[in-house]
Amino acid sequence: MLKQWKTFADSELPRELISADRLDEIYKSIPSRSADEVRNQARAKAKTLKRAATLISVFIIGIPLAVEILSFGITWIGYVVAGVSILVGLYKTAKTFSWIKPSERQKRVAEKRQKMEHYFYHCERNQEGFMRIKVEHFERVTMEENIAESHAIQDQH
Repeated sequence: MLKQWKTFADSELPRELISADRLDEIYKSIPSRSADEVRNQARAKAKTLKRAATLISVFIIGIPLAVEILSFGITWIGYVVAGVSILVGLYKTAKTFSWIKPSERQKRVAEKRQKMEHYFYHCERNQEGFMRIKVEHFERVTMEENIAESHAIQDQH
């Protein structure tokens, strides 16, 4: 046995230890991604960011520019846009001061969001308890799925 502290060149190692199959077997429990997967994910993310940038540009630059160009020759378009802007401002003011009551759907959504934020607050404060509850839930769901599967198998036979 040779004892030394250095890196070995690939040519010094036995071929069976550095084969692709052997390396796959050794590192099978370690999650990994191929270069193609990384590139595809990066391309998808870049595509999404490009779409978002285009959409933002259209709303911030394109629409106001189109309104200005159209209003050069047609003065009433400026009045219409100003009227719409004032109405939107009044609507938001009325909602802020509760002059317009939220619909039942908006109330349910707000209640659900408040409940989720409350649960999240407590889960963050007691993470060990949350993990116990999560594990118990997964065990219960798995047991229910197994029972349903066993009933389905029994019904087949």
